[in-house]
Formats: sequence, structure tokens, C-alpha cells
Amino acid sequence: AFLLPSVFSKRSRQLRVIFELFTGRAANAADGRFTDDEEKELLLCTKLHRLLTPLILRRDKRQVISQLPKMEEATVYCPVTVSQMAALEDALTRTTHVARTAAKVLLHPYSVLNEFTLDAGLLSASGKFAVLDLLLRFLWRANELPSASEKTAERPPHKVLVFSQWTQTLDMVAHYLDWRGYPYARLDGRVPLEDRHAALARFTED
Repeated sequence: AFLLPSVFSKRSRQLRVIFELFTGRAANAADGRFTDDEEKELLLCTKLHRLLTPLILRRDKRQVISQLPKMEEATVYCPVTVSQMAALEDALTRTTHVARTAAKVLLHPYSVLNEFTLDAGLLSASGKFAVLDLLLRFLWRANELPSASEKTAERPPHKVLVFSQWTQTLDMVAHYLDWRGYPYARLDGRVPLEDRHAALARFTED
């Protein structure tokens, strides 16, 4: 109602109900599981999104940080290992969440196991982890070159962001980084707010 009284004042109760429904059903929506009632709730959320879109301020990064370099994108195709294929065939016979399970296996076959050991097979079992290892080793060597000690604002050291929606995958990435001896900062829902600020500061300034 504060944003646009003529539109929202008469719909405050409806908006409150929508927000409550959205909060309670977010987990099920992420899994792709909907009942008839949940499908109706999702439709309400979609209508709410359309209602709020004209009021959301969106700015291009270049409008905020003029010195930001032009973004370059590259697609790197990762092989699927024998372990991943076997895990995928086995998992798909035991689950109804096919898309979710396949996505996790294609990250790493350990992702669908209840128990596993983080050993040397961590890299060889996953094409994505093997490629990640190659990329990070290349960038790490570039940082260790003689000229790396003379890095300036125009040529900063390489830093990498790794995203994943699953904390189990982040656990495996953290184990890999510890094994390689690469310094890192981790941000997820289990990290206290104060530690997040400190980690962001280290990543930005170190």
C-alpha cells in the first residue's frame, strides 16, 4: 500500500495471503512437486510477480560501475564419466524426480549417495570436477608467475566464484580446495552473517 495506495490498499489481505502461501510452498516448488492446490498457489504468485514488476527498479551494472570491464562468456563442455553414467542409470530406476537427480549426478555421482568417502576418486568420477581442476590449476600457476607479485589494479590476480544450489556439492568443492591447498571463502545458509561479511572482505581485498 505504501508503494502505490490506489492499487495495493484494496488488495492488502490478498497480498498477505499470497506471500504466506509462497513462503510455505517454496520448498515443494523447488522440487517440482505440486498438488492441485499448490498449482493454484503458484498461479497466484505469478500474478503477484506481474503486479510488482513495474515497481521494481532494475539497473545495468554499467550504470553503477562505469569502470567495469566488458563481460566475456565461454561455454566449456565437460565429459560424462563412466561413474556418472552408471550412477545415473541406477538412480533413475529408484526415483521419480528425474530432472533433479540427473542434474545432481551430472555434477558428481557422489551427490546421490547417502554415504561416500572424499578420496582420490573425487576428481576422476566427475567430468565437471576434472575440468574445474584443470581450470583452477591453470589460473593458480598464472598467479604464481614472477609477474604475479607485480599485480596492479589493471592486472589483478585471478579469483574464481563457484556457484551451486546444493550444499553437498559445496562440501565436495571445499574438500577439493583443501586438498589442492587453494585458499577460499565459503558463503551459504549455514555460514553466520558476521562470517559472511568477513569472507566477502577477504575475497575482495586479499
